[in-house]
Amino acid sequence: MQLVQPFLKFPFRFDVARLRAEIDAMPQHFWREHVEGFPGNSALTLITTGGIDNDDIEPPMMPTEALRASPYLQQVLATFRTVHGRARLMRLAPQSGVPPHIDKKYYWRTRTRVHIPITTHPEIKFHCGGEVVHMQAGEAWTFDNWRTHQVVNETPTWRVHLTFDTFGGATFWNMARPWREVQGELPLVQYDPNAQPNLSYETYVEPPVMSPGEVDFELTRLANDVRANPSNDPAAVQRLIGLTGILRREWRQLWAAKGPGEENLPLFEALIMQMMDQCQQHVPNTLRMASNNIAVMQVITADLTAMLKTPKVQMMGGPQLANVAIPIPAYDRPVFIVAAPRSGSTLLFETLAANKGFWNIGGEGHEHVEGIPELQPRNRDYHSNRLTAADAQADIVSQLRAAYAGTLRMADGTTTYAGLGVSRPRAIRLLEKTPKNALRIPFFKAAFPDAKFIYLYRDAQPNISAIMEAWRSGGFKTYAQLPDWQGLPWSLLLIPGWRELIGADLAKIATRQWRDTNETILADLAALPQNDWTAIRYEDFIANPDSELKRLCAFADVPFDPAMPGAGGTSLRNSRYTLTAPDANKWRKNEAAMAPYAAETSATTAKLAALPK
Repeated sequence: MQLVQPFLKFPFRFDVARLRAEIDAMPQHFWREHVEGFPGNSALTLITTGGIDNDDIEPPMMPTEALRASPYLQQVLATFRTVHGRARLMRLAPQSGVPPHIDKKYYWRTRTRVHIPITTHPEIKFHCGGEVVHMQAGEAWTFDNWRTHQVVNETPTWRVHLTFDTFGGATFWNMARPWREVQGELPLVQYDPNAQPNLSYETYVEPPVMSPGEVDFELTRLANDVRANPSNDPAAVQRLIGLTGILRREWRQLWAAKGPGEENLPLFEALIMQMMDQCQQHVPNTLRMASNNIAVMQVITADLTAMLKTPKVQMMGGPQLANVAIPIPAYDRPVFIVAAPRSGSTLLFETLAANKGFWNIGGEGHEHVEGIPELQPRNRDYHSNRLTAADAQADIVSQLRAAYAGTLRMADGTTTYAGLGVSRPRAIRLLEKTPKNALRIPFFKAAFPDAKFIYLYRDAQPNISAIMEAWRSGGFKTYAQLPDWQGLPWSLLLIPGWRELIGADLAKIATRQWRDTNETILADLAALPQNDWTAIRYEDFIANPDSELKRLCAFADVPFDPAMPGAGGTSLRNSRYTLTAPDANKWRKNEAAMAPYAAETSATTAKLAALPK
């Protein structure tokens, strides 16, 4: 939240000894690595989404077991008489810190974070907006996280703070004062064994579509901030103001004409994508905010991802840190899983990604690739998702490597490459799975010459049936506004020759997606050295996961990790994109619809049967 000055302070203090006693009583396993992965940082959750141990920020917020067992912590939080969002204990090891950054995520536009030091040292410093303070134990502070801020702990002491996020009502903000005005001995808020604090938590779940009024307010604020920077190119500023004006008007008009119902989300999504496309073309990186000097595009991306909560829009978010330079690692023999859609690649990826020998990008890499303007299908006449070696130009490859570096994380899912600091490894083994990459093998081989490929394939009928169900579900739309397309919005990867399918029935479309994708993979792999790829049949993986995982780890030259699901006789878990419970015969519901196109799959099926195991 932007404040008038970098630091504000509250005119009271808390009983440090009592706070330390309650914290010392908490089990050590409650502490875990900080969500950003900063070295030396750990956290213990007190108020979270649903009251369980997580780092989410979406309501409903509820107290965790640790807070429910800590009466004085509850009384401390109640002192501020505000609605509470996420709350945690934040621990910082000796000789560590939090690097300079700006909290650009939209969540922070309207929330502030309160810090209450519990264990500290006089030499531990908090920097914000050019000012430096030491927050003494028992005091309560908040700060302007829209300015660059950092923490430096060059002492032998562990630093522990109680923190919580809040919008803050009138009473809260009346208590917060410029820090230089709050000096001397402050009144002590003592522990009351008879008190029964009534804490208020964020519970309202905001709708997926931001209201026109909030869109107007935020985009107007952004435009004013940019206009206030005298170093900005006036012509570029005017182009940005024009683009934000168009989006504000179109958003309000669509809201009035259609409303924010679920069936209209693709229409709002199209506005977001058009805005991002126009900004990428017309908003230079030299255009910066007056308030904190960060690139305007970083703020635009954060705003757009807040305006519409759909998976496609959320993937535009990128790295969470606004101004931390992330070194790009050496990508040592990256492993790409390629497969036709709905053939089990997510299950295979999630299983292998649990291996500590691999790093991953935290999900699928649609925006890592299509966030590069030259690779966006809409800039290529929507030909398809096909990319070849000719597309792997040096600048494009550099952008892709940097995009991957920004979201890299270890198998635990929380330790990020950005957060490891000087302990980052020079080289990493990347495991990547994005369905569209099935049509991009030559591109990735040119971009990463030592890349290896795991080809997962599935029997035709159950795979094609699963593709049909994905289309019907509406949860796998990729190009909702595909020019000239008719019928259900285009889902899954975009195959070459898709225009030939305009007006075709769903079974034919799904058959072509299965056949053409597998044929493309087979042809592309045939052009590679045999030791650069291996194949695995989905049905064999399900039947014998342990032996197949050992084979794949040997192929990838990573140690076999018994912690992987399916290893050592343990059960595989359903993937995140499973639509219905696994059933070997559920494809038969589409058997009659698929029958007229069975001949189109026979040649591909024969090629798959001949693959070496």
